[in-house]
Amino acid sequence: MTPTQINLQAGAPLRADILGPAKNTRDARTAAREFAGLFYSMVMKEMQKTVPENSFTGGRGQGMFQAMWANEMGLKLAGRRNDALVEALMKNFEKHGVGEGAAKQGDVV
Repeated sequence: MTPTQINLQAGAPLRADILGPAKNTRDARTAAREFAGLFYSMVMKEMQKTVPENSFTGGRGQGMFQAMWANEMGLKLAGRRNDALVEALMKNFEKHGVGEGAAKQGDVV
């Protein structure tokens, strides 16, 4: 697994270096994308719960496949160029002194 990939499995620990203070814009953007990916995958899983089961759905591997699909979709959605959630998180990070355009020491935020 590369440093920019994450494991969105339920109960998986998040990497401490992503949760710690971001050193630069790339770290902040990676953290924002990981958070957005987790959020989007949780939304996908909740949406899947609303689909009624019938004789064509179900089966032994369906739950695992749906969880993997939701995780992958979350990562793909968060990785989009100019994703609204990622950009909103980046603006918030910058307001609090992380990344490009970050407020300088002594600035009012």
